[in-house]
Amino acid sequence: MVNNKVSSKKFRENRYRKAEGQPRATTARWPVVFLKFFSVATAIAVMSLVFIFGYDWITQWEYFSAEKIEVSGLKRLDREQALRAAKISEGINILSVNLAAARKRMLALPWVAGAEIRREFPDIFRIKIYEHTPVAVIELGRSFLVNAEGQIFKETDREQFRNLPVISGAKYQHWKDDVNGKTRMSESVMFVLNRGMKDHAVLPYESIVEIQADPELGLTVITGQYPARKIHLGFGEYESKYTRLSKLFSYLERRGVAGFEEIDLRYRDRIVAKPAKDQANLTRRQKEA
Repeated sequence: MVNNKVSSKKFRENRYRKAEGQPRATTARWPVVFLKFFSVATAIAVMSLVFIFGYDWITQWEYFSAEKIEVSGLKRLDREQALRAAKISEGINILSVNLAAARKRMLALPWVAGAEIRREFPDIFRIKIYEHTPVAVIELGRSFLVNAEGQIFKETDREQFRNLPVISGAKYQHWKDDVNGKTRMSESVMFVLNRGMKDHAVLPYESIVEIQADPELGLTVITGQYPARKIHLGFGEYESKYTRLSKLFSYLERRGVAGFEEIDLRYRDRIVAKPAKDQANLTRRQKEA
């Protein structure tokens, strides 16, 4: 019984022994591999040199020299100053200019809010500049210009922009937040200014002389004309406050009242008004205006 079982077992073929009998790949192939590698490396090097010399040649070719540089959108910025910042001048090869880098340099200029630069073959640059439009001067120890988005973009001389409303009482940390860039104060002030630019505004932009911003008490608008010289708005609910103010102004007009020294809209259930000191003087001022 034992012998039969042993004899019935199948023996597997030893692959490894067979493999040992086969000839291994010789090391004679390494010159071929090296030759292929060297050929590829040489081809890459030659192509690189072709591209380098080709680029140098084409970026120095007079055929692509800038003959015309068109700059549009300038209001306050000087044309030559803009071109110097972009490092673009007449005669420069239009292919030698990195447009993205030139645009970035132009955006570093205080008056530039946006810029577009494109080239037209064979010899034209077209530059479109979008300048900041100042809507107010903010006092932060020094005077700075503010645009319609509430961005502080340039230090300025207050006298140079004395026709713009002044924002006082704010500090930089009250105006700009590190997280979203805006604060309750900046959003409130810009609401008043931008709403004043709309047609039939209850507080016209042209009438706003100063906006006093207090981090606790909110906004107080100083106007250059009556029916109210000083209007306390506080913070929030401006739509409701403007509606109440509009109704009050209409009432004053129907009653022939010259105006008030102060109007306080910070209370939901009432309006507190302080009559003007000299009604006759106020009426005369309105007639002269």
